[in-house]
Amino acid sequence: MARHSADEANVTWHAIKATDNDGISEIISTHKSGQLFPVGNSKVVISVFDHQNNSAICSFTVTVNSYSSQNNYIVPVVTVCGCIFLLATIFAVIRAKTLRPLHRYSRLERMENEWEMKIPVDVKTFKSSQLKILDILGEGMFSKVHKAKLTLTPEDVRMVAVKILKDDAEYSHTFVQEFQLLDKLKGHPNVIELTGVVFERGQCCIITELMRKDLLDYLKEWEDTRKVTLEFDKLLFEFALHITRALEHLENQQVVHRDIAARNILISFDDIAKIADFGLSRDIYQKGQYQRHAKQGTLVPIRWMAPESLLTGVYTNKTDIWSYGELLWEMVTLGDTPYPEFLPIDSDFLTRQLCTGYRMPKPCHCTDDIYGMMRHCWRNDPEERPTAAGLSNNISRLKRCNKGLFLFE
Repeated sequence: MARHSADEANVTWHAIKATDNDGISEIISTHKSGQLFPVGNSKVVISVFDHQNNSAICSFTVTVNSYSSQNNYIVPVVTVCGCIFLLATIFAVIRAKTLRPLHRYSRLERMENEWEMKIPVDVKTFKSSQLKILDILGEGMFSKVHKAKLTLTPEDVRMVAVKILKDDAEYSHTFVQEFQLLDKLKGHPNVIELTGVVFERGQCCIITELMRKDLLDYLKEWEDTRKVTLEFDKLLFEFALHITRALEHLENQQVVHRDIAARNILISFDDIAKIADFGLSRDIYQKGQYQRHAKQGTLVPIRWMAPESLLTGVYTNKTDIWSYGELLWEMVTLGDTPYPEFLPIDSDFLTRQLCTGYRMPKPCHCTDDIYGMMRHCWRNDPEERPTAAGLSNNISRLKRCNKGLFLFE
């Protein structure tokens, strides 16, 4: 039994202990014991590594039922498939894995050859021994992102970001698609740079340049639009221009991102905005940004989606333009979530509102030029929305006129 908070429950489980002398080198878990779980089913996957780099995996499902108003508790129901046995003997299993036959290898290991065939010839491959994993930057159910040191030569060691796929073959194809797209889009200053990949002993890692932070965190550093300075406004305006240039590059390469939002824009250490997350952006997310579509049943960024995407699941460069309008709104509101007037919200309700002409009102302190650009991006007819090149030209024109995002009194 666990005390609830609104629609969540605090759930704990016993810590994993070693049962032999190899010892525990690393434990990777999709969730932490003692964290809050939302109502519904949450899959927990725990991977344990010994000092010989052998591993074992335990998975179970935490089911949190809705609570009655007549008591103050949620009862989490944990469905475990062999979990207790695995937790008690996990390192005995690890030792046995050194002698296991090929057909017992993890799904990721069995797919290693298939992945290697899909690596473009000019994408560099590295060994896991060249990476020293450091602080975690983000984590979801199927992948995690770490800061890391990549050793190219003893004299050439650089800081990078590493996205690591956990042992879930269901998302492996999306992972492969991500580095293929990054390779296709390489060379543009406003798209995250792919450094290389690791495919070794069932490990799947994408290595990219290390960035300072994402745009959403950057925006939330400012508590109040009344405190925005002219210098900060000009910097955000530059970011808005960088993103339109990246969208233009995507359009020229016939690539659709499908999730243009402040959380997926990264800011470099020299203040360059770059589009990132071309594959598993729905995996690493903050609560409330992705919701299940009423009909499609998948996790999607409902509040950033164009009406045709909500209706039919269709994504095009024009739906990315719609999302860019939402991104401009995020920037002017310093990271607010779109449609704050509708809480909670579902896909059917938002679709009806948008199709009948509803649009978010102009934020306080937003210039007429920028709000007009948002409304142009939010045209119901995709063909009436601007192109990425048109947006870039318009922002460049406003920049020459010393215009910005914010009104200053």
